[in-house]
Amino acid sequence: MIEITGAVIGWLGAFTGIFTSVFYFRRAKKAEVHSKEIATEDQMIELVKKANREALEINRKENEKLRRSISRLEQAVRAINSCNYRNECPVIHELRRQEDPDIIQ
Repeated sequence: MIEITGAVIGWLGAFTGIFTSVFYFRRAKKAEVHSKEIATEDQMIELVKKANREALEINRKENEKLRRSISRLEQAVRAINSCNYRNECPVIHELRRQEDPDIIQ
């Protein structure tokens, strides 16, 4: 009887040990996978931030080009008033027509 009890207790101990080790192994794997997911999410966030910074820089450069072009255009339009040929200038006529669409030329 003692031998049977010892064998049963031994098997229960072995089963408990295996169950515990499998449980801790799965728990460790989940923690490892979770830490990799966090690292992957962080990497993804950094990639998105980098892409946004690059897109923002491209947009800033384009905006600067547009500002310069508009500035040059404004200077040209202001210079029309001092032009010797302003009476026959097609640009002035077009600008006046756009300001007042009722004018027929």
